[in-house]
Amino acid sequence: MLDLAIRGNLEASVSSDGRDVRFADAEGSTLLNYSGLTVFDAEDRTLAARFALSITGLRLTVDDSDAVYPLTIDPVAQQAYVKASNTDSQDLFGNSVVLSGDTMVIGAVGESSDADVVDGDQADNSAPSAGAAYVFVRNGAIWSQQAYLKAFNSDGAPIPSTSGDLFGFSMSISGDTIVVGAPREDSSASGVGGDPSDNSLQDAGAAYVFVRNGTTWSQQAYLKASNPDSVTYFGSSVSISGDTIVVGSPDEDSNATGVNGDQGNQSAFSAGAAYVFVRSGTTWSQQAYLKASNTDAFDTFGEAVAVDGDTVVVAASFEDSGATGVDGDQRDDSAPSAGAAYVFVRNGTTWSQQAYLKASNTEAGDRLGSAVSVSGETVVVGAWLEASGATGVDGDSSDNSEPQSGAAYVFERSGATWSQQAYLKASNTEGGLGFFQGDNFGADAVVTGDTIVVGAMSEDSNATGIDGNGLDNNAESAGAAYVFRRAGTVWSQLAYLKASNTQASDRFGTAVAIDGDTVIVGAAAEDSGATGVGGDQGNGIGAAQSGAAYVFELGDPAECFLVVGDLPGTTNFYEVNHLFTTQVGPVIEGSYPVLLDDVPEFVLPTGVSTRVAAVGSQGPMRTTLAKPPRWLLDGQFAVQVMMWNPVAFPGLPEQCTAGLFVVVQPDGTVHTEPYGTSVGGLEIWHEIDTNAAGQKVIRFPFSIPGM
Repeated sequence: MLDLAIRGNLEASVSSDGRDVRFADAEGSTLLNYSGLTVFDAEDRTLAARFALSITGLRLTVDDSDAVYPLTIDPVAQQAYVKASNTDSQDLFGNSVVLSGDTMVIGAVGESSDADVVDGDQADNSAPSAGAAYVFVRNGAIWSQQAYLKAFNSDGAPIPSTSGDLFGFSMSISGDTIVVGAPREDSSASGVGGDPSDNSLQDAGAAYVFVRNGTTWSQQAYLKASNPDSVTYFGSSVSISGDTIVVGSPDEDSNATGVNGDQGNQSAFSAGAAYVFVRSGTTWSQQAYLKASNTDAFDTFGEAVAVDGDTVVVAASFEDSGATGVDGDQRDDSAPSAGAAYVFVRNGTTWSQQAYLKASNTEAGDRLGSAVSVSGETVVVGAWLEASGATGVDGDSSDNSEPQSGAAYVFERSGATWSQQAYLKASNTEGGLGFFQGDNFGADAVVTGDTIVVGAMSEDSNATGIDGNGLDNNAESAGAAYVFRRAGTVWSQLAYLKASNTQASDRFGTAVAIDGDTVIVGAAAEDSGATGVGGDQGNGIGAAQSGAAYVFELGDPAECFLVVGDLPGTTNFYEVNHLFTTQVGPVIEGSYPVLLDDVPEFVLPTGVSTRVAAVGSQGPMRTTLAKPPRWLLDGQFAVQVMMWNPVAFPGLPEQCTAGLFVVVQPDGTVHTEPYGTSVGGLEIWHEIDTNAAGQKVIRFPFSIPGM
């Protein structure tokens, strides 16, 4: 039992199952949610646990009958549940989500108002599927809506046979600039700032640039293709980095190849193109017209685009070559719809193709390029119909036993050379034979720094919150998202995200975004009738397919210390295979680690105990590894972390020797988090006499890159 005090003016309420806690202010506005309480013991057995209100605040009760200590207590904060300010059925709010710092933008392609530009009349539903975008800003941990964005030439779908402009189908944000795609906009304008009123080119598409001055948003530019044509869907994908925007037009028809080729030869139907625009001051102009190096009809080059600095990545998920890896044979059209991605780089104002990316396990129909993202030297490419039954990272990619389960591929650049670094799969991979019957892992994917988020909008588990039971498939197409993190060159799954109000067919994971430690996940078909931030998630089907977005906070790395003191003999710190290994002598036969007063102790056969090691930090933490950490929480949320491995005793936990953990073994060996680099062999890194006078404690700082 653990009592937790609640500070300030917050009021807590606990869900009926005791697994979720909602914190609200005096006005009843939700400021924070804890969801998905999970507790497990040292053998990874889940224990019954629940929150309850107490006199002092909250009480956490755990049934530890027959549990093997230490226990892991794992509540995870969902920061916000976000809905449109004008929630309505079929709006598909959350079909696209983007994030930059404390600003997020959420698209709703089915929104139907006829409002113009910024903060118009949201209630005028006379333009079906015109689409909208909603800007939210964060103050501390509190999100609020700042703006409601519409195209200045909003157009709906007056008859059933046509569709509205779908403003908000794609979006991107960089600082105070937002770009929004509307792939079914109909004007015949070309270039920048043309006449939007001539709707003679159905589904030509457009993109709109908005800028913020203080807290006020306004439209800065109206972008069109330099060679507009009907049904080319310019704006299906957009991306911005600083003063550079790239816009995809996946059904553009020219047979040009490379950069700035002949736009007028319309002989390669739906080959696709991408357009690069740059800003000087407040003026935008087109800088480049990008085509695949192996342009072919129906490749849909431009289906997904990404830009970071001077690097652009363009996907063509219907590309047909059977090549594998990087820069293979582009003309081997033996794998229809296998998909590909193309990397372009800028030198000054000149663009050129740098790489041609294919999956390491190219197969027909995998659709590599369903999503792309670039951050620095790292690219992630989704393949939402890939079929292997592998799970986790770098599994067996040749086992095509789970059709349409999906995958994501991580590529890394060294100099000008690209190579595949990782092959990512869900931890609960599942396929299916019908369309949308597989999990569609990779339908969206985004990378920033060393963190990747992948959406799987057709995943079926009925879990809620973080790291729930992903194997209970009772909520078809509820959807999920997966967070991966890199340490050095090694990727591992950090978290499995689900909605706090999981329901079948919500499509959680339709869109994902990350910046820093904040993750946004869109669920375009979520059904509640709530509005704004922190509304009633349990409102059933109050507004079918109105959509929602969910904000998760991963948290900043915590600075911790390995504390070693009062050990027998001399302690040598060795560096072996990226692990710091502490060997303590003499070895004491029959001894074992236990917890006394929340501190790891080394118990001798005589019953005498000696403090060995502990890791301390203020604030909650999570592991980056598959194995759970062993946490203990006191009333101040100070964390004592220990991982143990008494391998000499049958039935006790299997060995775990890395990560956030301090691992104490019966022979006196202590393993700590992988940190630093190894030059091979066994080298003494530091040596201390743990019994020397006045040398009771030594501290080694390291960071915890978890949640």
